[in-house]
Amino acid sequence: MNYNTLDTHIKKVLVLYFSQSGQLLEIVHSALSPLRDSEKTVLKFAEIKSLYPYPFPWSYYKFFDAFPESALEIPGKIDEIDIHPEDDFDLIILAYQIWYLSPSVPISSFLQSKQAKRIMKGKPVVTIIGARNMWLMAQEKVKKRLNDLGAKPVGNIVLVDRHKNLISIVTIVYWMMTGKKKRFINIFPKPGVSNQDIKGAYRFGNVILDKLLNQDLDTLQTEIRSMGAVRVIPNLIMLEKRGEKIFKIWAMFIRRKGGYGNPDRKLRVKLFSVYLLVAILFLSPIGYLNSKIRYLVNQEKLKKDIDYYSGI
Repeated sequence: MNYNTLDTHIKKVLVLYFSQSGQLLEIVHSALSPLRDSEKTVLKFAEIKSLYPYPFPWSYYKFFDAFPESALEIPGKIDEIDIHPEDDFDLIILAYQIWYLSPSVPISSFLQSKQAKRIMKGKPVVTIIGARNMWLMAQEKVKKRLNDLGAKPVGNIVLVDRHKNLISIVTIVYWMMTGKKKRFINIFPKPGVSNQDIKGAYRFGNVILDKLLNQDLDTLQTEIRSMGAVRVIPNLIMLEKRGEKIFKIWAMFIRRKGGYGNPDRKLRVKLFSVYLLVAILFLSPIGYLNSKIRYLVNQEKLKKDIDYYSGI
């Protein structure tokens, strides 16, 4: 379908996404339901498809083997999106997951592609994130990629697992390794973003629709932020920044033994998996406490950081 043949009064929206478990796609459908139901907008969904096998549920080794390329934003091979060369869109929605403090490899690969340059140049973009809890560094990388493409970020919606950090780690690992979005041993809560939060995401779509129709997307983030579109957890800011530096060191160490799937790097991948589990269980609580103390001491910096990461 050539979207340029549509009535010029109808706003055309391109939805780009990669959803491994399906949760992110649920969020997208909920958030964009007002646009889907409007007679003044038409949506085209385009899935970013990787030519590399990223299974769901994950196997233990493949989950960690995906780490270096994720952390270093090394692009992999993807299918070209089926879009007519002359198609022109009024708004682009980019929905992505977080892998190791970075956008998932398929999304990162697309943002570094020639097709992305052609599609996204000069276009307003709203990002939608489904994550456990850490998304700040990934969004910084995505914003840089969008700016490099000549696109214009106008909004960001983030839905996260609201449970405590260590609890959410246990539940997410259970979900990622089994494919079951259920309560682990009937004690832990269900993993991922709550159904209530997913269903409630439509309220952001109402604002997107209004701003799009009234050509007022520059004020979108201010309004959806006031409605809870983003929630910056101060204590995680420093943890993410530190984690980003450590991840790069480990990623380069593993990559010296080859790329994704190379058996020569198997030992280093396993060493990283052990390190990460130890860091989560023992080092993370210490770092969390240290970050909390440092940000309580410097309230002015805390406020600036929250304002920055809550914006676009």
